[in-house]
Amino acid sequence: AARLGRAVLVFEAAAGVVLVAGAAIALRSFLGLATADLGYSTQGLQEVRISPPGDRQGGDDAAELARYRGVLDALRERPGGAAAGGSDSTPGSGAAPMSGATWNGVLRAGLWRITDGWFETIRLSVVAGESIRRIDVDEARPVAIVSESMARRLWPGVPNGEVLGRLLEAEGQPSRRVVGVAADIRDNPLRAAEPRVYVPVTPEQFWFLDLAVRAEPAVLDPAALVSEIGGRFGVTTFEVRPAGSSIVAALQQPRVQAVIFAGFAVVGLLVAAVGLF
Repeated sequence: AARLGRAVLVFEAAAGVVLVAGAAIALRSFLGLATADLGYSTQGLQEVRISPPGDRQGGDDAAELARYRGVLDALRERPGGAAAGGSDSTPGSGAAPMSGATWNGVLRAGLWRITDGWFETIRLSVVAGESIRRIDVDEARPVAIVSESMARRLWPGVPNGEVLGRLLEAEGQPSRRVVGVAADIRDNPLRAAEPRVYVPVTPEQFWFLDLAVRAEPAVLDPAALVSEIGGRFGVTTFEVRPAGSSIVAALQQPRVQAVIFAGFAVVGLLVAAVGLF
């Protein structure tokens, strides 16, 4: 009986150690994912979607783009100094850009159509060159900004500064001159960054923009936005939600695993403590 009791005690202590070690590993892994550098900042960043009247079937793409840009300017002018920019897909929303292309016959990458102010709003660093400017959008200039991973894949060993001025070619796209190199973005902390190309949004085949806005919550009250901005641009509803919803979803499973391991570790320690007592 004494030998059996000692064997049970050894098993309890060993199980407790294993469970605590597993919990520590799971917690460390989760914290690493939760604090991973995504390349941009979701803190305080809001995603705003507007609902213009009608279904836009066969609508005027130039007029629709002007509507979205008017809403952007109105958001920027609101009290509180909102920073705002638009793109056809907000990072971390779980939605992919509406199109992609095979660039220079070598690499396929997503094509992100953006407005001026978008890089500054989401706090995505441009490590070389410049970001998309208002004049680039106004005049539909054939310029592009590539991500660092895109630059490395297309021009291996070339410093970021020397990528500026090079041409991007793709079927169905005008020749675009690279004016900037941006830091990589990770939509999902569980996956590596994907190559990206950013270009000024144009009226051609325009459908919508996701608006990224950084402002105080009171500035983005949906009811106030409808009454103060909606009437001017024919917008019937404003949907405001925190950016990065897909990131929260991606972290759900690692979070649950960390909690389960921690729970079992606590139980294991209690059982071992009772046994020792």
